Amino acid sequence: MKNQETKEGAQREVKSSPVRGTAAEKKNWKRTILRDVGVSLGVTVALILFNSVVENTVWGRLFEEMTYNGLQLRLQSAGTGPDLPITVVDIGDIEPETRSINGEKIKIFPRKTLQDIIAAIAKHEPLAIGVDADFSPDPSGRYVDPQNDPDFLEFCKGLAQQGVPVFLGVDRRLHVPQSRDWLGSADYKPLAVTIRIPADRRRMPQWIKVRGADAQMDSLGAALAERYRVSLPETPSWWQPFLVRLSTLQSSQFSAGEFLVDYTAIDALRDTAIRALGPQDVEHQGPRFTGKAVLLGEVGHAALPDVFVAPGKSQPYAGALIHASSAYTLINGPLYQLTTIGRVWLDFWFVFFVILVLVTLRLWYEGKGQKAVAVHRVQTLLTLVAVALVILAGAVLVNTTRVIWDDFLFVALALLLHLFFERSVQGMGRWGRLAQRVFHEIILERKRLKES
Repeated sequence: MKNQETKEGAQREVKSSPVRGTAAEKKNWKRTILRDVGVSLGVTVALILFNSVVENTVWGRLFEEMTYNGLQLRLQSAGTGPDLPITVVDIGDIEPETRSINGEKIKIFPRKTLQDIIAAIAKHEPLAIGVDADFSPDPSGRYVDPQNDPDFLEFCKGLAQQGVPVFLGVDRRLHVPQSRDWLGSADYKPLAVTIRIPADRRRMPQWIKVRGADAQMDSLGAALAERYRVSLPETPSWWQPFLVRLSTLQSSQFSAGEFLVDYTAIDALRDTAIRALGPQDVEHQGPRFTGKAVLLGEVGHAALPDVFVAPGKSQPYAGALIHASSAYTLINGPLYQLTTIGRVWLDFWFVFFVILVLVTLRLWYEGKGQKAVAVHRVQTLLTLVAVALVILAGAVLVNTTRVIWDDFLFVALALLLHLFFERSVQGMGRWGRLAQRVFHEIILERKRLKES
């Protein structure tokens, strides 16, 4: 009796351990693992394709914009107030002239006042001076201030030759194909920068080139930053397939190199701006100018026509502060964005992490003949770990990585959906196999009844 119980116990042990069974049983559990891996990879590919479709919908873009705004709140400024590499001078209190040219009202700041302010700032040896105002000629190619524009442009050109480059905004003549027409003469081409701000303020142009133009035009922020850093930062070559700092935008009218903007310093730039009505307001502000980039523009009036809502902010800001923030981003440290390959790679990698660890555990335990792994529990735990890693990489470490991963919440959601759908597919497989077995038994039973 005792020998019989021992034999039955041994049989139960062999039955409970797939590896200790027959060769067919060993082959069966390996096939089960391969099938589960295939199902998991199939669900992963389906979710990646679904994610790419959702991202291009209106709701998907709104969700990404909301995520981007949240990441802006996570970024931390590298300095405050006077410590910032850019000093903003508010010229909004200077009374401008208004002229109507071809039915369009054009605001003209007094050239003599601007010249005196710029000269007073230049004495303190700034690295560069930029003016957020449109100095380009009118649509017919004539100067908007014929009496003063030639002398003012010559003055700015002379400062650049003395080592203090001055950059003047261009907007009306941005579309012309000949760069000599940006500021009315080829002599002033080095002074010209674009001050156009795109509708999507998450990105600003580093440069713009109109179709058929003979040269590209740098933006105001990029021109100031380049004088501060000598050369603008670029993505390391080994990361370029996955991460980029500068993305190229192509349209039927122009092409542009755009970068993500860090707006964490915009409030400090506004609050510490120097209000200037004339040179006397800046001549004693030497430490604020020496060795820094200086940007002149209208700042203090909320009723300005060119005010914009920056990502992550609830109040509008003057265009000069948007340009100052773009220069700050390029000076302080660029933000990186994922390429399409980078997004797919990250989507796949986190799911593959779950699959790899789960398969390794199953092969280890079941290959050793030990108790089989509780697959569903371990898979759930690993999925939660992967979701935590996604949130850590996407939001918590954004200041360290400087990577704006604006769809990381999509990936976290996809991981959870992956767990749900994989369970559903596996459940459908089990029900299918059960139905097949029942159907097979019914056919065999009928066959046996007929034969009898």
